[in-house]
Amino acid sequence: MIEPNKKRTRVIRSVFKQLLFVWLAFFLMTFISYLFVKNIVNDYLTKEAKNALTYTQSKIATDLLQAETSLQNITQSIRTMILRGNSANVIQEYLTEMTKYLMSNDTRVSGFSGVYGVFDVFKNEYLDGTGTDWIPKDYNPKERPWYKAAVAAGTGVAATAPYVDAQTGEIIISYSECILDNKGKQLGVVSMDLLLDRIMKYVIDTRLTEGGYGILLNENLELIASPTKENMGKHLSELPYKGISDIVNNLKNGIDISEHKIIIDDRQNSEFILFTKRFENGWNMGILTPKDQYYQKVKKMRLFIALLCVFLAAALSFILFSLSVAKQKSDEKNQLAEAASKAKSDFLAKMSHEIRTPMNAIIGMAEMALREYISDAAREHLITIKKAGSNLLSIINDILDFSKIESGKLEIIQRNYLFSSLINDVVSIIKMRIVDSNLSFVVNIDPNVPNSLFGDEIRIRQVLLNILSNAVKYTKKGFISFSVNGEITGDTVILTIEVTDSGIGIKKEDLEKLFDDFVRFDFAVNKDVEGTGLGLAITKNLIKMMNGNISVQSEYGKGSTFTVKLPQKIRSRESFDAIKSDSVAIKFNAPKARILIVDDIDTNLKVAKGLMLPYKMQIDLCSSGIEAIERIKANDYDLVFMDHMMPEMDGIEATKLIRKTHANLPIIALTANAVSGTKEMFLSNGFSDFLSKPIDIIKLNSILEKWLPEEKQEKMMETAHESLNVNLEILDTFHKDGLKKIKEIKECLETDNYHLYTIYIHALKSASASVGALDLSEMAKLLEMAGKQGDFTYIKHNTSKFLTALENLLDNINATLLENKRNEQEGPVDFEALKVELNKLKEAIGIFDSDAIDKATTSLRAFTQVAEVENILQKTLTGEYDEVVAIIDNLAENTFL
Repeated sequence: MIEPNKKRTRVIRSVFKQLLFVWLAFFLMTFISYLFVKNIVNDYLTKEAKNALTYTQSKIATDLLQAETSLQNITQSIRTMILRGNSANVIQEYLTEMTKYLMSNDTRVSGFSGVYGVFDVFKNEYLDGTGTDWIPKDYNPKERPWYKAAVAAGTGVAATAPYVDAQTGEIIISYSECILDNKGKQLGVVSMDLLLDRIMKYVIDTRLTEGGYGILLNENLELIASPTKENMGKHLSELPYKGISDIVNNLKNGIDISEHKIIIDDRQNSEFILFTKRFENGWNMGILTPKDQYYQKVKKMRLFIALLCVFLAAALSFILFSLSVAKQKSDEKNQLAEAASKAKSDFLAKMSHEIRTPMNAIIGMAEMALREYISDAAREHLITIKKAGSNLLSIINDILDFSKIESGKLEIIQRNYLFSSLINDVVSIIKMRIVDSNLSFVVNIDPNVPNSLFGDEIRIRQVLLNILSNAVKYTKKGFISFSVNGEITGDTVILTIEVTDSGIGIKKEDLEKLFDDFVRFDFAVNKDVEGTGLGLAITKNLIKMMNGNISVQSEYGKGSTFTVKLPQKIRSRESFDAIKSDSVAIKFNAPKARILIVDDIDTNLKVAKGLMLPYKMQIDLCSSGIEAIERIKANDYDLVFMDHMMPEMDGIEATKLIRKTHANLPIIALTANAVSGTKEMFLSNGFSDFLSKPIDIIKLNSILEKWLPEEKQEKMMETAHESLNVNLEILDTFHKDGLKKIKEIKECLETDNYHLYTIYIHALKSASASVGALDLSEMAKLLEMAGKQGDFTYIKHNTSKFLTALENLLDNINATLLENKRNEQEGPVDFEALKVELNKLKEAIGIFDSDAIDKATTSLRAFTQVAEVENILQKTLTGEYDEVVAIIDNLAENTFL
């Protein structure tokens, strides 16, 4: 027996070595973090600048596009009026009414200030929608920039450079277009003004930090938006900034500067950082931010890391020392063992909670540094730090789970679940654990066990994996047997689960202590086996909480058998082996035909594509009218299906532009508005035919037969499995799009953007009907009508009910998708959906939200045909969170994510 003094000395030496390692590890991590934090923040701010520039560019482009589109419509109307023989007075009235109309709602044309024009057909008379009282005596409209720009362009809309308006003295842009008769003779020029004050506000308000601001340059590099008024109109090279010449040269050569440049601001004599981006119309925008503000985040992060590392090192030192002292006192005073054990549990539970968040920060910072370019030696040190921190986290998770059980805070949450899915998950995970071993894994499941049960699936899976994982750990050769039988009594089935192995077995004297806390046997023999000694203690407590029991039989050196009896409620008598798939028949194809489907709602695209897949056509999808125009320019399509209501550019506007170059291309209108006169309206605006949503397969077939070239039509049958997958794909897309639309609708209500709200509701109306949710579609219809009529009170009172119904529908769809994916283990993998679920799991682990972790693992069971997912599920359920995060990060860097 070791003397107390010698034992105490040995403990002190051990603790000293551990403390020394902890402080060295944290010192190294702090040093490496100091080296790389600047690059991390630089990359982050550069990305933020690009995002800000792109966002502001899109807002400016939207304003400009609104004005251009409005002018096109006005020009076409005036041309029609002139050709019909209307007088100048009629044209003047129309210009006045259009000016009032556009100025009455800022969402139609932002910054609009009037429609006017010169009309050759009326002896060069000048007509203005705002009136003519302001016109100076020397005013010659044909000498104005807007008139010259239109004449120079000949056809189409022309835009002027920014100039001073003769009426208001404001800086404006004018859009103008020539009116031509059928022979190309000029009948006049129509123009409209766009004030730059709104665009200037967009630009100036764009900033990254306090003290920053935006500037805007025209194609000649002259300032047209700046908070410094005295600089307005100056060329960039005239500004009193050091280092500005290189930026001017790059902009003149058309180089889009993405790297930041240091300049000197003459007002404050301080250093600024400039980011610039070139717009499609030749303008250039820049964001300036003070250098001291820019790098303030670097200083704060460095200080935070230093303080965090000192705190964590001190906390870990305190924990190690406290544990050592507690263990020594426990050994010396056996009579206080029970009290010491209770104190230990309380202490560990509290410390586990306190240390999780900072420990995760350490692992996260190590991971960020590993993604940077560093030396091999530094990378090895960081990997050591991360692995050590992850191992500590895994131990803490076991301790916390055990502490929850002891304190009575761990809950059993019962839900409906499929027994087949549970068994498949467990078997798949264990197979991955033994894939490189010489072990035989035998599975024997009673096929008469009911498949639909009610219980805590998560905890049952944890129990099974704990027992089976122990069998894998302690069995080097031979076999592991896993069997499940069921005895039905009334509405309950008693599951009898047996796990038998040919491992090292358990000594007879150790059997009675097997389920005690922090117990490990034959440590010398099993020193390479990782663990806390809590797995079986947790397992026994979980089984007890679920009204079951566990027993063990073992012969040392020959193996062990663990038997679990667990009652579960029966939801359905359908047996484990009775799960089948449905099938559907299909009929017609045209493999040589190529079509384009245009809709801004992903669900509608998937529905349309799914209904057309049986025809074997080459199907392209796009989500906007602008994108459709570019697609049609680049490809030869036999048929186009065009949605009506879309943001930015609707289907009618897109079709008019397409008709300028593709007069004979069949374009079919897709719309949820099927009221009387709708078809005639579409036909009069350039469409070839009309198809209402939700799409009727008979009408769709008729449309395809009528408009597809006859030489490209064939007759052929499709397999039932493909039709089933189409329907599942539609539901999956509706689920994803529905989640997105819920967020967008809430944002519209927060910002009172009822115009966009109505568009989103309209989309959900047709999409809901397409998947058979007719009640939900009817609710959306009423909300859409309220939006069009301006009944905002109705919207505010009924949107919440609609969103709740939509969320319930999405939950049901998600459950259906998960169940089908479980039964289609060899089917194609939706890697985008898998990426989303993996990121959810990683985020849940990062904040240690146990409910979110359980929910994420439930969703991931649909992807167990991917080997890495089975490994992730196993390690998540056994608390190896560090390895889970490492696997997810590796997938993101090296594979499909």
